[in-house]
Amino acid sequence: MKKMNLILIVLVVVMGLTSCNLPKEAPATEVMSTATSQVDEMVETPTVVATENVYSNEAFGLSFDYPVDWFGPDEYIDDNIIRIGIGSDVVTSYGGVPLEVPPFQKNAYQVVVQYTLENENTYINDTLNTLANLQDGEMAETGRSRLIRVRALTVGDYSGYEYIATLSESAQTEYFYVREVVLQNADGDLITILGGPSNVAVEEGANWREVYAGIDQKYLSDFYQIIESLELN
Repeated sequence: MKKMNLILIVLVVVMGLTSCNLPKEAPATEVMSTATSQVDEMVETPTVVATENVYSNEAFGLSFDYPVDWFGPDEYIDDNIIRIGIGSDVVTSYGGVPLEVPPFQKNAYQVVVQYTLENENTYINDTLNTLANLQDGEMAETGRSRLIRVRALTVGDYSGYEYIATLSESAQTEYFYVREVVLQNADGDLITILGGPSNVAVEEGANWREVYAGIDQKYLSDFYQIIESLELN
């Protein structure tokens, strides 16, 4: 209401000043046109700020949203497979940072989305079977790896699980901690969404697993944004 009163006052003042300076024979329409253009210049056009980017590939019928300030997408296509890399730092479709681009952001996060039409590889079945026999929050551990089931998940005609894969307590190798979603439909089409910390700085004496888990939690809403916006046609 205040803005409308201000505009009306400005309009009246401008019209008055303009009419004083014009010759008496000037048409009234010219006065109105001048006043209106001056008022329009004073009204600011609202700026729409984007909060997300949209990735879409019509050939594969795949689309999803991801944070507007992330890098990517880096896309790789090979026959019936498409792989997309995105992240808070520079990332490739295979994950990791390109060799020619040194990492510049500590404790970053990267996501690789892979969609395989009519998947023929059976390696994923072992993981799906293991997760099917766990309850949410339960863990399956071998001498080298640990799987923690987060939840069962359905997206359209696709169903599967979200889980965390990391090292077992006895494994002696490089740090590894990822959150992954595996979804499959009746035709064997498979989509995996893998997210994990990158370029992590673990201070001396710190629990590396807690550091990685903390970064994962920081970016969890971004990871879920991808899943919740996922469309597969």
